[in-house]
Amino acid sequence: MKRLIGVATAMAMSAAALVAAPTYAIAETVTVDPTDRDSVANAYLNTYIPALDVPTAWTGSVSTCAPGAPSSAAQEATFTALNFVRAMAKLPAVTEDLAESAKTQQAALMMEARNELSHYRSSWTQCATADGISTGPGAEIIAMNSAAVGAPSIAQYIQDSGSNNRQLGHRATVLGAYTKAGSGSTTSYNAMHFFSWSTAGLPDNWSWPSAGYFPYNLMEETGYDSYYETGPDWSFYVKTGSLSSATVSVAHDGSPVSVSDVRTVTGGGLAWVMPIDLPQPEVGDIDTYTVTVSGITGGSQSAVSYDVDVFALPTVTAGSGYITGTRNVGQTLTLTPNSWSPSDLTYDYQWYRVVDGVYTPIATGETYKLQPADEGAKIGFLIKGKKVGYVPASFGPVNYTWTVGARLSVSGSVAISSSSPQMGVELTANLSSWSPSGVAYAYQWYADSAAIAGATSDTYTPTAADVGKAITVSVTGSHPDYVSKTVTSAATAAVAKADFAKGAPTVSGSAVVGQTLTGDPGSWTPSDGAWSYQWLRNGVAISGATGASYTLVAADQGAAISFQATQAKDGYNDATATSAPTAAVAAAPGSESSSGTSPSGPISSGTSTSSTASSGTSTSGTATTSAYSSATSSPSAIGTATGAVSAIATAATTAGGGASGSASGTATGAATGATSGTGTTTTGTAAPLADAIRMPVSSPIYLKQKSSYQLLATAQLGSAASKAKIAYTSSKPKVLKVSATGKLTAKAVKKRTKVVVTLTADQVVKKLTVYVVPKTGKVKASVKAPKTLKAKGVYWLTAKTGQGTNAKVTFKSSKKSVLTVDKYGKVTAKKKGKAVVTIKIGTKKIKKTITVK
Repeated sequence: MKRLIGVATAMAMSAAALVAAPTYAIAETVTVDPTDRDSVANAYLNTYIPALDVPTAWTGSVSTCAPGAPSSAAQEATFTALNFVRAMAKLPAVTEDLAESAKTQQAALMMEARNELSHYRSSWTQCATADGISTGPGAEIIAMNSAAVGAPSIAQYIQDSGSNNRQLGHRATVLGAYTKAGSGSTTSYNAMHFFSWSTAGLPDNWSWPSAGYFPYNLMEETGYDSYYETGPDWSFYVKTGSLSSATVSVAHDGSPVSVSDVRTVTGGGLAWVMPIDLPQPEVGDIDTYTVTVSGITGGSQSAVSYDVDVFALPTVTAGSGYITGTRNVGQTLTLTPNSWSPSDLTYDYQWYRVVDGVYTPIATGETYKLQPADEGAKIGFLIKGKKVGYVPASFGPVNYTWTVGARLSVSGSVAISSSSPQMGVELTANLSSWSPSGVAYAYQWYADSAAIAGATSDTYTPTAADVGKAITVSVTGSHPDYVSKTVTSAATAAVAKADFAKGAPTVSGSAVVGQTLTGDPGSWTPSDGAWSYQWLRNGVAISGATGASYTLVAADQGAAISFQATQAKDGYNDATATSAPTAAVAAAPGSESSSGTSPSGPISSGTSTSSTASSGTSTSGTATTSAYSSATSSPSAIGTATGAVSAIATAATTAGGGASGSASGTATGAATGATSGTGTTTTGTAAPLADAIRMPVSSPIYLKQKSSYQLLATAQLGSAASKAKIAYTSSKPKVLKVSATGKLTAKAVKKRTKVVVTLTADQVVKKLTVYVVPKTGKVKASVKAPKTLKAKGVYWLTAKTGQGTNAKVTFKSSKKSVLTVDKYGKVTAKKKGKAVVTIKIGTKKIKKTITVK
């Protein structure tokens, strides 16, 4: 409730009581002609109303007893409002006195510190000063209301509501003969001291509401007694004479109006109460109230009659407002008006921090970001609706019952892309369910809980030093408006050693006793490990034959010789590869040959992994040297052996085509995929090494510039995954770089650029279109999936991630006993039942239900 306390200090009626003249700051003369309706309307809407909107912006502090001051704009607005109401009554303007404003500021500070409204402050100790206790000769008026300090306090003084103010002392002071004043305002209190009494320039009489055109809104604002809930107090004053015996009558458009509580008031004025239900004129209409005061004695006039022409301006109809947003420090609240009219309003917003019922202004604008100082407080607001030519309306200040909470924490989890890591194979920290948007991430990888130096990105490739150790990754999510959070993934299994990509050892030289054979381990990846060699006779190690070459001896005659290469390297499993066997070793030229037979039986068909086909002939127990022909550039190769030669040891190809071989006669030895023997000739055919390359995402992929994306791809041999190595190439490496493991790294581009990435496994080729884009768009993700599968059936899911994204794709089955799905999107039906496959594309989830029949 608004509270006012009447004038307590004596009003000096003589210039002799004045203090020395100080320097003056504001002489705000407001121009208004009460006889001109447009002039009154313009001054009310464009001078008085805007002055009420100027915030006090007090710079003082109770904790340090610093009096501070309202802003210069607020002080000017206070005197603008003061001189507007005086101009309406045809009274001269009042000028601000800087020295007096400093004194009244001390008084306002003392009341703010004590949180009490009083003229009697001599016994107070909080922030007490001599100037704050007494403002000197003249008239002091004070008000308390956090929404009515500064300019809005003028209307409160004119209204003069309350049990202590029936004599309308505040009104008499504001509309008195003072020429100078000081004003001080804090957050909740205003004090004004008027002095320098002079009747010069005063009209013979004046009133409130004043004679002439008068806005209905101003009449209600400054007349209605909210304390007694009675009608508005009207008052009348004369320059000379006495109103102690005067009477008053009022007529509304010629009809008598019943008035009550006629009384003389402070300053020698006459006051009366009008009916509480005075009608509001329609916009454009005028209600004329004729006031007649009779029985004036001792002055130049005995009776005065004047008209108050009340008119209504269009007025904004106030609605309400509500706050949306999370109620924690660091979060942003939004204030929304509700049910205001007309619809094309503009709004001013004021936010308050409310502690123990005290409203402290904290911000303006439609939104407000909660600050640390708000924690534990309530949040209040005021909305003012405005439109040109309309009287504005306000809702508030009000506050919500909820209390501001502490700053929220970032949330989310992390998992490593593989629980069974291998040395040399890149791992990725997969983030899940992080919020809010805009979180920044910092990574640290660990091996057996020890931080790995330099491993601070979202990917990490284990080294030989990590073999046998469990890997974890910690992610710290940070956001300026949230408490940072660090989470750690589950530990993987111990890092396993890597496997060599083995080469195919070969043997060169003549398979004749006395000749030297040379072994070549072939092309291995990597190839910088420690090498060891072993020569074999019919698959059995030859003692001492551990060099890169071997000279055939008599014991080798009739046997097949092969070369075995072994490589060892830290972080890798030792690996051994053996060459194809040679033809049976022939006797040295000029020596007696020997013959041999092999168990009889047909030569069966099989598959060879050798890269050459050999043919040889023998006559009656004497073997000639073998002849070799290359099959590495042909899709098929045929090898024949006649006589006592191991032949279908034979024909093979790694070119991905077919291989056939034939033999007749007596064969000694063996070939991969065939048994040795004598009899009919059969053919062995080698299946292609890789017949498909599979990926969980479909072409095209859209990749944001300066970002990376890990391709998941596997080569397939029939329906089973093959370990055939996939090679990756980019058509535009300056735009899109592709690593040996399929990691795509996009460079900066000015426009969308198409790049073709080629994946090659043996003779199988797959091309993938990648668009590198300057910025991303919305994810429009989709997945094709079957509704039903037969038991033991297989289906490959592929996801379209949408233009402008580089979202990671993962798959998950709700019932692995019914069907499983691997990271490449391969669905394998296990048994009858129903399962839901969840495909996560970035942050979007798509669910597909599959029934296994």
